[in-house]
Formats: sequence, structure tokens, C-alpha cells
Amino acid sequence: MNTYFGQTMSTGELQIPIGNATTSTIELATYVEQGQMIATIIKNGELPIEYEIGYNNTLSSAINSQQILNLVIIVGTVIAIMIIYLVFRYRTDGLLAGISWVGFIACLLLILRFTNCIFSMNTIIAITIISIWEYIFLNAVVHNKLGRNFKELMTHYIILSIPMYFVAIVFVFGTSVAINSFGMALFWGNVLMLAYNLLITQNIMQKQ
Repeated sequence: MNTYFGQTMSTGELQIPIGNATTSTIELATYVEQGQMIATIIKNGELPIEYEIGYNNTLSSAINSQQILNLVIIVGTVIAIMIIYLVFRYRTDGLLAGISWVGFIACLLLILRFTNCIFSMNTIIAITIISIWEYIFLNAVVHNKLGRNFKELMTHYIILSIPMYFVAIVFVFGTSVAINSFGMALFWGNVLMLAYNLLITQNIMQKQ
């Protein structure tokens, strides 16, 4: 269907000439149908683009707000008790070790937050393992049970951490979200433990 606009539209009405005197009824019906399609397009704007959803993959935490609150209370209580133990046994050195431990946990949580790690029970288990391992290391640093300096003690604990590195790397490439989140938390925890103790803990403890 050909259209021709002979004059400027000023009334908001669009007049489209259809056929001529020799146009058959069938052709006119076809032109009317095409004109209705044009009217629909003008009225509704551009035709909407249709999308087909192949799959929907939603990642969300398996822990609700009430469970998080309960965990915060429990973990906070346990951390306070363990720091009190360090202070009671080692005095000032124990207090510094406790501060360093809290800083380590805070840094680990920030790293996991910015690496988009999904928080689940498996993630919390990995964080607990790393936090306890860091606590044992700090206790050994303060007590100096092995009779070694900081770097020798650090090397000793790195060697002991090698199995955890292998487990973390294997789990990171797991297809399950639960396994992957556990591996990511364990991996970043071990990496942070190495960097944090060399840069922060060593400087804090050597000042005493």
C-alpha cells in the first residue's frame, strides 16, 4: 500500500488515500487491514521486543536474617571469651594478639564480601576453620612455644597449611555453589593469613 501526504497535518488526524476508482473490493479490504496495522503502530509506539528466557539462575544466601543474628551473638561471645583468655594469660601481648585476631576476621569478611562469595553454612565453617587456625598461630607467636623467631614460626605454619591450600583450590573449581563458596572462603583465608601476619601481626608483636 502506497501512501502520500499531500499537506501538513495540523489537527492530529492522519489521512491516508487508499486505492482509486478501479481498485477492487478485495484490494480495498487488504489496504484497510494494513491501515489498521499502521494506526496500531502509531498509537502504541514501536513494537515491543520479545525476549525468551532460556534459564533463570538466582544466587542468594541460604541464611536468613534471624540466623545471622543468632550467629553474630554466638560468634561474638566466643571471640570475647577467647580474647579474655589471651589477656588473662599473656597480659599486654595477649591483648595485642586479640586485637590482631579481630582485625584478621574483619579483613577476611571484607574480602569475601567484595569477591561475591555466597554466605552459607559451608562458608561459615571455612571462616571458622581459618579463624581458629589464625588464633592458634597468634597463641604460638605470643607464647613462642617453638622457640623460634616470627619468620621461622610463620614458615612452620605455612608448611602446615599446605593441605588446606590444596583443598581450597580443588573446592574453588567445584560446580556446586556450596562447595565453591567453601573453597573460596578457605582460599582467601589462607592468602590473607600469609599477608596479614607478615604486614600487620609481625609489626604489632615486635613492638613489645
